[in-house]
Amino acid sequence: MGTGRASMHLWYEVLAGRGASEISSCLMKYIELNFRPLADDEERKLIIWSDRCVGQNNNWTLLNTCCYLVQSRYFSEANQKFLVSGHSFLPCDRDFALIEKKKKTSKVYVPSQWKYVIADAKVNEPFSIVEMRQEDFKDLQEIERHLLKTKNKNLKVTKNLWMKYSIDDPFCIYARQTHNTLHPWQKHTVYTAPSRSLPQPHQLPPEHTSLLPISQAKKADLLRMVPFLEPEYRGFYESLPSIP
Repeated sequence: MGTGRASMHLWYEVLAGRGASEISSCLMKYIELNFRPLADDEERKLIIWSDRCVGQNNNWTLLNTCCYLVQSRYFSEANQKFLVSGHSFLPCDRDFALIEKKKKTSKVYVPSQWKYVIADAKVNEPFSIVEMRQEDFKDLQEIERHLLKTKNKNLKVTKNLWMKYSIDDPFCIYARQTHNTLHPWQKHTVYTAPSRSLPQPHQLPPEHTSLLPISQAKKADLLRMVPFLEPEYRGFYESLPSIP
C-alpha cells in the first residue's frame, strides 16, 4: 500500500489525546481516504512498520484495529512489524527531522498554522496534510466489543517482531519473535466469529463529544502570552476550555 508520500495527521490537544486510540483513529482515517472495501474476489495486504512505543503503536488497540480493517474488507491480510529497538529507524524519522528544520525558520501563532510549516518542509513530494476533526477520533472499545474474545495471555504483543492476521483464519493472530520467514508462526486464538453487524469506520461512535479542557495552570500561562500576540490570534487562546 506504500505510495512513497508521507501523510501527516494534525490535531491539537482539546480535540483528542495522543495515545493508542488516537493513532489507530488516524490509521483508519488514512485508510478511508485512500482505499475502498474489497470485492469478494480481491486481495490486498496491509504492512505496518512500527516502533516499540507501547502507548501508541505496540498494543492491543492498534492490533485490534488492524484486524478490524481486515474484517471490514479493506484488506485480506494485515501485518504489523516492529523495528529492533536501538538498532534501526523508520523513514518517518527523517520526515520529522525535515519538519524540525523548517520549524526553526517559521513563526507559528496558532495550531492551525502548523500545516503550512509541515507542507513547506519537503520540496520534493510534499507531505500530505490531514486535519483531524474531533469526530474522526473513534471509540475503539466498540471494535473490541465486536471482535475480541479474550486477550490471550500467551500472546505477548510487546515481545513479538511480527504479527499477522488473515481473513482466511479470522479467529487467530499469528506471531513471530523474528523477521526470519523460515521461523514458524505461533498461532493464538483471540477473536470471536465475525459479526454481520460489524460497523464500518464512519459508523463507529466518537471517542469524545465535547472539547477536552486544559489545566487551569496552562490556560493561565497562555493568557499571560496573549497580550503579545496580534489581535487576530488572541481569540483562539481566550476561548480554550479549561478545568474549572
